[in-house]
Amino acid sequence: MSSVIGRIISREKAPDTRFERSIIIGMITSTEFLQGIVPIYQEGCLRIPFARTVAKWCLKYFNQYQIAPGKYIEDIFRDQKNSIPDPDEVDMVETFLSDISNEYIKGETFNAKYILDKAENHFRELSLKNLTKEIQKTLIGGRVEEAEALVKGYTRITRMQ
Repeated sequence: MSSVIGRIISREKAPDTRFERSIIIGMITSTEFLQGIVPIYQEGCLRIPFARTVAKWCLKYFNQYQIAPGKYIEDIFRDQKNSIPDPDEVDMVETFLSDISNEYIKGETFNAKYILDKAENHFRELSLKNLTKEIQKTLIGGRVEEAEALVKGYTRITRMQ
């Protein structure tokens, strides 16, 4: 029976790449968005590997300069691409940056407040899914006290209003 539970738990819908793409666009282009996302962003909030990489660059840039990297993300990419071990990820980052550059030229706008609200819900959902997986693993292993400790230690992701 535990193998059936494991299969059910491991079933997960594919990551919503369009929305995670919007989060990354906001992190690159909007200081307002970055100011709102910094307090709630946690490791594992994004499921797409290249999105996590670009997010890390944006957060580092923001922490240093207090603004979104904007067009300087391309310079960061050139400086950092050799540190990415997976050549496919390098290609995905390069393609993504090229795509958003084209969107920028077309003058598409970014609604920071709306995407920030949606990002908070996205992060909360992923946080709960990760917690659920960890609880199920411990219960399947017969470690009830550890599962209870995970529940007790859970902190809800929420922005300060």
